Amino acid sequence: MAGLTDRLSGACAIATDLSGVRTTSAICASLATHLHQTIPYTRAWLVVTEGEDVLEFGATWSPDGPVEEYPVTEHFDERARANRIVRRLLLHDRDIGFLALELDPGFELDPITDQLLTSMGALVVTALGSVSRHDEGERRRKELTEIIEIGRSFAAVTNARDLCRAIAERAARLVGAESCFVATSHPRRNTVTAEPPGFGVRSEEIGEFRFPVDSSEGGIDALRWLEPFYSNSPESDIRFSSVITDAYRPLNLLCAPMRAKGETVGFLFAADRPAGFDHKTARLLGAIAPQAAAALSNAQLLEAAESRAQREALLNRITTSVRESLEIDAVLPNTVRLLGESLELDRCFVAFVDRTRRIVSVIHEFHVPEVASTVGEFPMASYGTALVNILERGEIVAVNEADRDERTEPFYEKILKPLGVRSLMYVPVPTEHRLWPVLGFSQVRRTRQWTDEEIEFARAVANQVAVAMRQAQLYDRERSEARNRALLNRINRAVRASLDVDTILETTVEELGTALQVDRCFVLAPGPFTATVESATVRFEFCKPGIASVMGLKVPVRNRAREGPVGMIEEPLAISDIAENPRLVSSRKAQLLTLTETRAMLSVRAIYGDQVLAILELNQCFEARVWTRDEIDPVGGGAAQTASGLHNAILFR
Repeated sequence: MAGLTDRLSGACAIATDLSGVRTTSAICASLATHLHQTIPYTRAWLVVTEGEDVLEFGATWSPDGPVEEYPVTEHFDERARANRIVRRLLLHDRDIGFLALELDPGFELDPITDQLLTSMGALVVTALGSVSRHDEGERRRKELTEIIEIGRSFAAVTNARDLCRAIAERAARLVGAESCFVATSHPRRNTVTAEPPGFGVRSEEIGEFRFPVDSSEGGIDALRWLEPFYSNSPESDIRFSSVITDAYRPLNLLCAPMRAKGETVGFLFAADRPAGFDHKTARLLGAIAPQAAAALSNAQLLEAAESRAQREALLNRITTSVRESLEIDAVLPNTVRLLGESLELDRCFVAFVDRTRRIVSVIHEFHVPEVASTVGEFPMASYGTALVNILERGEIVAVNEADRDERTEPFYEKILKPLGVRSLMYVPVPTEHRLWPVLGFSQVRRTRQWTDEEIEFARAVANQVAVAMRQAQLYDRERSEARNRALLNRINRAVRASLDVDTILETTVEELGTALQVDRCFVLAPGPFTATVESATVRFEFCKPGIASVMGLKVPVRNRAREGPVGMIEEPLAISDIAENPRLVSSRKAQLLTLTETRAMLSVRAIYGDQVLAILELNQCFEARVWTRDEIDPVGGGAAQTASGLHNAILFR
């Protein structure tokens, strides 16, 4: 057995070696080299089983032999025996493992050896703490390096969609999660929206949700939450109650707020970590969340600026298109196409609301190939009075989720659901025209969160469409007035050129029928029609092909209306839709109109002095027609010219 000096020398050598070690293997190697000088043994074991500041470790060796490491989960009999001593390792009075020695046969433990063994245990504990701190420092240095590199990789991506994919993937790999997604916050609506694409999860299926906001136990105001929070049983955690759905049920969930410039711009969700989440993973995710927030905020600002520039360019193109053409039927198709393509809409259309007929007609439309067309007519009543009232006030209706919004509830099942509409925007066009136009945007393949910028842009486009319609109306009025003047001139020339009654009447009905594009135009003449005359025979008629003729029929001269005020004899009688109220005419007249399939009529008397010399009647068959002042006035002028010509022809005859 070595002397006391040699034993102390071995202990000093161990103390010297352990003071600078950086690995657990070096600790064991030092003990394997010098421990037998202090204590004679045949086999030694070092096991560290628990401790926040030290490592879990297991190793065995023989004097001057190789160190063999093994998992600490393997069973080792820690009980002392006749030739085995076990010394517990204590760190801050906490048992973290043991050092066991199989002593040489015949060696008896004396007080000096016992004291040396206690000193060795203390040195080992100190060395283990040093190794642990060194390893922890190295680990943190690597983590910091990785976090910095991740932040740089985020800054290199300027497309928000690509950035969301990169953030989700790098975050999931950093914390060892199987899935991850980015969700942006909307403080005004107090909602959070999962942004596609995610990593290992279809964030589109998660959509928009709300965090619980209350002061009760477990409730949080998530939009002001500053620190990461997690749950390894999220289905029973109230903080994640709105995130968990039938389509999304993660085993565990970690959320880190993404804050930039003092505001929460979104949240980073990691899920399904095999070992569950802990404070360490929460700290890691919280470390990259600010960098992700800054990158996402910058990308959104850049995209917003680009979108604003694109919208301005698009508005300029639409404005130029409006100014270059006075034909509204040429402006509107181009407008909906530009809007649909530029805003990535599934469908864009212009609908005209006919307040008289109570019909909504979709006429001009753009839609992607895989989406059905909506061109056609829809009853105005189907949309509900609430929606119509909102639009009549000039307010834009922007609906993110059509199946959940109360404004679309009246017509969702009958109109929107069959068309597959998931999000929509209706933009009223300010106009005094009889046909009230509304711009319509809709998404079918996905839901869409309409932004304030998109709504304001839609309003600006609607104003340009209103300008186009106003210009077109002025142009149409000028053309209409020119056509009316030309019409009256033709009738006047025909009247002055002939004193033949038949020529005058035939020319009048032909010119009026052709100019106003009615289905039928006829005249009851010649008069004068006295108070005793009840009916007259139709002698001259303009009639389109396919329209029933009234030539030779006896038609009532007077309108003995069964309802409503009886007009002065000089006033035109204009009925837009006789089917809506047949009592505006006599029963005999109503029967005749039904027989000839007439829906709308305009009757004007040709009066000379106080005598009715002729009655001009224009008919629209099969469909209603609202008679405008631009149509009634030229018919009245033609009737006056006809009356003058008939008076002269009767005098000549």
